[in-house]
Amino acid sequence: MKNNIAIILLLSLVALIASSCGNNSETTATTEVKRLEPLTMVIGLDLSNRVVPAGTRERDMNSIMKAFETFEKRVQKSHYIKSSDKFVVTVLRQSSNSPEMLALAEELSIDLSAYKMGSKRKKMDEFKAALPGKLRQLYDMAGRQTCYSGADVWGYLDMQLPAYLDMAEDRVALILLTDGYIEMDPATENARRGQQYNCLNQQVLTRLREGDAFKEKSDVLLLPETLARRKDLDRRLRMLVIGFQPREGYHLEQQMLNAVWTTWLDKMGIRHQLISYDQPPVVVDKLLSKAIEKMG
Repeated sequence: MKNNIAIILLLSLVALIASSCGNNSETTATTEVKRLEPLTMVIGLDLSNRVVPAGTRERDMNSIMKAFETFEKRVQKSHYIKSSDKFVVTVLRQSSNSPEMLALAEELSIDLSAYKMGSKRKKMDEFKAALPGKLRQLYDMAGRQTCYSGADVWGYLDMQLPAYLDMAEDRVALILLTDGYIEMDPATENARRGQQYNCLNQQVLTRLREGDAFKEKSDVLLLPETLARRKDLDRRLRMLVIGFQPREGYHLEQQMLNAVWTTWLDKMGIRHQLISYDQPPVVVDKLLSKAIEKMG
C-alpha cells in the first residue's frame, strides 16, 4: 500500500513538472519579442530668424519632444533589446550657426544599434533625461544670435538627407521644422534653371503673389538632384514639415506656401504632410501627434 502511494505521488510530481515546463514554453513563445524594421527618425532644424520669437522656440521644442515620445514607444515595442532604431537631431547649414551650437547639436542623437542589448534601456533613459535641457540650451543660443542667415533647406535635401538614407538600414522619417520660406545663405550662390530656383527669393515670391499666380505656376523650385535621382523615396522616406508661418499681408500666403511645397515634394515622390504654426497650438498638437504616429 505504501509503495502504491509512493508511486502515485511520484507520477503526480512528474505530471506537475511536465505541466510547468509546458506552460513556460508557451509563455516564452507568446512573449517573444518581434523585431520591427529599423527606423531612422531625423529632425532637421531651421534656426534662422524664425526662432527669434520665444513662442516659436517653445513650439519647436514641443514638436521635437512629441517626436521623441513616438520614437520611444517604438523602441519599447522591441523591448529595447532588439531595437536598432536611430533618433537624430540635425541643424540646417547656415553661416550664422556658431561652433558651440553645432557641437551641442551633435549630442542630440542616439543610435541603439551601437549598444549591446543589456545597455540599450539605460542609454535610452539617459538620453531622454538630458534631451529637454539640451534642446532648450540650443534654442536659447539660437535666439540670442546677433545676426541670422537663411537656412539652406534645398542644400539639406540635396546633400544631407541622401546621406541619412544611405546610412539607414531601412525607413527614414524626416521631420523638418521651418517656416516654409526657402532662403539661401548670402555666401551660397543661388541656382536657376529657366523659371525655377533653389530658393524662394523676393523676386519669386512677388511673381507668385501677383494675380494669385501661384495657383497656375507653383512649380518654381528646382529639384535637389541627388535626392531626386533616387528611386526608393516612396518606399523608404516619409516627411513631415512643421512650422509654416506666413509673413506678408498677402491673403493667400499660407495657401501659396502649401502649393509650392506640395508641388515640389510630389515631383520627388516623397510622401509628406505640412503643418502650419499659423493656427491654435491645440490644433497643431493634435495634427502633430497623428502625423508622427503614422511615421513611426
